[in-house]
Amino acid sequence: MVKFLRRVAITMIALALPLSLGLSMGLGTAANASTTAQVAQRYSEYLAGHAGEGNGVASYNDVRGQVVAPSECLVSATCPDGVAADSVADGMLLAQNVSVGGEEVGLALVLDSTSCPGDFWTVEDADGTYSFTGPVIDVSSLHPAMNFGNPICLSPGQSEYLELYQIRTQPKFVDLIAGVSRTDNDIADQLSLGHKVYFHSFGFGANTTSGAVAATLDAGTLVEFESADLTEVRGNFHKDGRALSLAKVNYDTFTGTEDGGPPSVANPVTLEVGPIAANGGFTVTSP
Repeated sequence: MVKFLRRVAITMIALALPLSLGLSMGLGTAANASTTAQVAQRYSEYLAGHAGEGNGVASYNDVRGQVVAPSECLVSATCPDGVAADSVADGMLLAQNVSVGGEEVGLALVLDSTSCPGDFWTVEDADGTYSFTGPVIDVSSLHPAMNFGNPICLSPGQSEYLELYQIRTQPKFVDLIAGVSRTDNDIADQLSLGHKVYFHSFGFGANTTSGAVAATLDAGTLVEFESADLTEVRGNFHKDGRALSLAKVNYDTFTGTEDGGPPSVANPVTLEVGPIAANGGFTVTSP
């Protein structure tokens, strides 16, 4: 039985971002609220969003945001210009501050025809050891998050609250939380890391499986983050964590281009990232 999420009911979502595009050592250093800045502009064939890291100084145990599901459709006879199943993911992640072999957890919305019918988006999650270069877990690494054995399905245009929360008193576990809003949600899944992990990196954004997919997306909004927030931990998971909007930390911005290099007439932008609002919100669009 498929569970369809409704605005009046608790809904659960998992945002996923490319694992192969995960966070790397070169991302922006975390900053206090008064020194927010874009540290670097980066380019990719299939990734777009914002990411940052504490460089071993700051750690994070929580990323969260209100996300609107895209209106893209699966390729079919009635939607010949649609995207293939499991080729687009929109979400968030927490990662260790390493370039290779780091732990990463992610939550995302994925068009997955085997879990949710039609053009409904599936809440999916992932955890594991990866090599990172961006703010999203790879689509192929994501798996449906189950709610009492049923996939969590989200209709296009629906707004959902998503959160990855590392339990401060039990740092070997990460809760995946979703719902209608920050005050109306529940735990959709729990990931067991097997050991204590300190997450020094974070990311919010969109991922496609290839530059070809990114280049053929319908013009318009691929994903909208109505808000994006995180919690910076002071010390070893004590209770004095500092809640911050994405607009209050340093970050790198990832923009998609046809060949993954700086944009030009011969190398057009395929995934464009909007500015960060005061509440951390931003959009990723296909020009």
